[in-house]
Amino acid sequence: MKIRYAAPKLHKINKDYGYIYGHTEHHGEICNLKDLRRAGTYSMWMGLFYKGQAVGSGRLCKENWSQQYVHSENMGIDRGYRRKGHGIMLYYALILLAKRLKVKRLYSSDTLNDKSRRMWKIKLARLGYIVVESKNCAKPCKHCRRQARYYIDL
Repeated sequence: MKIRYAAPKLHKINKDYGYIYGHTEHHGEICNLKDLRRAGTYSMWMGLFYKGQAVGSGRLCKENWSQQYVHSENMGIDRGYRRKGHGIMLYYALILLAKRLKVKRLYSSDTLNDKSRRMWKIKLARLGYIVVESKNCAKPCKHCRRQARYYIDL
């Protein structure tokens, strides 16, 4: 596969926020899920910027190629920018990125901490997204210890 190389483009969310996305670990540009699959990788990084400063990053990973499902991983705000409201913009940028890639469903990570779980349960629902909780087991068992996951149909 021929990978296109280009300088990353900052996509504006509003006058203060923007995000860069669509580059694999080999810096190949990704425009849709087919490009991600052709690149031979299963994830892509995105970065959030506030007034020109990088404030956080996250990753979209494949969940199911045929149904066009992805899930979020490694979502985080850098230390100097925490507790200032940047987290909701990070998730909003991730949802915009998923829509741009024509993803049908965005899942949460398998391992969510308390802040991420609150983001999916409460804050994204406040933005108007219909967040659905899907449980892997009726109750967490000893061997998997997985908790509930969330998803948004886009």
